[in-house]
Amino acid sequence: MLPATCERRGAQITIGLAEAHLCDGRLDQATDAAHRSLEIFAARGSVSGLRRVRRFRDLLRDGGHHREADQMDQHVKARLQEPQ
Repeated sequence: MLPATCERRGAQITIGLAEAHLCDGRLDQATDAAHRSLEIFAARGSVSGLRRVRRFRDLLRDGGHHREADQMDQHVKARLQEPQ
């Protein structure tokens, strides 16, 4: 477990792990890791982190995983609409 001060860095690592899982065909692990990263990026207001999530979403779409990409979009919208 990372200290709270390192959460964003951990989320950056986790979104990279999500991309690696996706490349290896492990869709469930990839999307789980991406959703965990999204939670941290949104909570911390990390614009660069949210861009990484968007790039991951694009990889999902490019790979034909439209349902998962749509779920990622819905998760992002829900997080951004929550009061801070």
